[in-house]
Amino acid sequence: MEAGTEELKTRVYQGATKKNLALDAVVLERIENELSIILETGFSDYFVLMARIVEVCNELQLLRSFGRGTSPNSLINYCLDITMINPIEYNLPFERFMLPYRELQPVNDIDIPKGSQYKVLNRLKEKYREYNTYSIAVESKNEDDLSELSKDGIPLKVLSFGFIITKDVLPSFRIAGSDRLYYLSVNPKTDIYVMNKINLVEQSYLNKLQSICESIGVWNHPYQIPLDDSMVLELFRKGNTQNIFCFDYENINDFLIKFKPESLLDLAIVHALFRPSLWNLKSELIHSKNKHDRTFGFDNSKINEILSESYGLLIFQETFMHIASEFGDITFTEAEIWRKGIYIDKSGFKMEEFLLEFSNSCRQKNTINDHDISVLTKLISNNLPNTFSKAHAISYASIAYWGAYYKTYYPGEFIEVFYSEEDIPF
Repeated sequence: MEAGTEELKTRVYQGATKKNLALDAVVLERIENELSIILETGFSDYFVLMARIVEVCNELQLLRSFGRGTSPNSLINYCLDITMINPIEYNLPFERFMLPYRELQPVNDIDIPKGSQYKVLNRLKEKYREYNTYSIAVESKNEDDLSELSKDGIPLKVLSFGFIITKDVLPSFRIAGSDRLYYLSVNPKTDIYVMNKINLVEQSYLNKLQSICESIGVWNHPYQIPLDDSMVLELFRKGNTQNIFCFDYENINDFLIKFKPESLLDLAIVHALFRPSLWNLKSELIHSKNKHDRTFGFDNSKINEILSESYGLLIFQETFMHIASEFGDITFTEAEIWRKGIYIDKSGFKMEEFLLEFSNSCRQKNTINDHDISVLTKLISNNLPNTFSKAHAISYASIAYWGAYYKTYYPGEFIEVFYSEEDIPF
């Protein structure tokens, strides 16, 4: 048993109380299920570390995003305050974040204001002295895969965050990439680090939002503002999204005016849709949202219910998992394994295999009729490989919403911060 097991359990249940979660059968069962998977896979110390990092961020009063990637799919992360999205409220299955018997460490990225990384690391080492931290660079054996960056003539792989936090002393070690090997060169004396400037956009944006918050008062902190303000959503409906995170794109304004977003989830749909792989659904989405019929071509009311949040289209990966589990009679774990396999296999074989098994299961269980099976399998076949993480979309839509809130109610401060030439160094 890992040293952090008991601390993790204590933090989780204390966090659930602080979040005012109703500890009913649904919540308790999910907490216990997630905890059992985390403990069985041996990652309790990792989650304790992440909880301590968040604890330090809160002590330093740093603005963090609601989450990133698939981390908001975990109720444990929500209880630990690593994320601030209740996955039960948004129907986010844990298995999209972490599968049982996982060998690789789950990813709990945290977005904080640019320039705050060293503050967090220094405070973490002061408070929890058992940790060592190292700045890192990655030496690649495949120069074709590198950004134009080098250190002393050695090409370096660009990282989104350049630190290792560990209880061990690690002079160097090797990690596996997608189809190649990289070497992490850890040198605390020379303090080598590299940053991925593209992925720093959200951190720079958080820095600007924090500056606004500090100038107008903490009672208007992003965590305190309502997420359904009609004036803020009207800003999106008018396409007034210059300097709004993830919504300052060419051609997005016309789409927003036609789509008429009415909620944070609608903004998450737009964020997902403006990925190149989903662009072809824009016209169909506008038409589907603005019509009064909510059957979406299915006889089965449960299918219509599951697809209603994305207006009958398959946009989110989590939506597929719910459909596969509900009608294909498989677990969320099996649904995620199928999704990953289909995504990786570009030949189409995995898709055909799944659709056959799914259709047969639906007929055997008599869950939906042949018409709905035909329409649903076509929907999955056309869109599943391009679906996006709902958890990540909601997280980043919330940052956009915060910016829109300040642009709506504090335009002077918003303009002053966002049109400043000053940049924050790493």
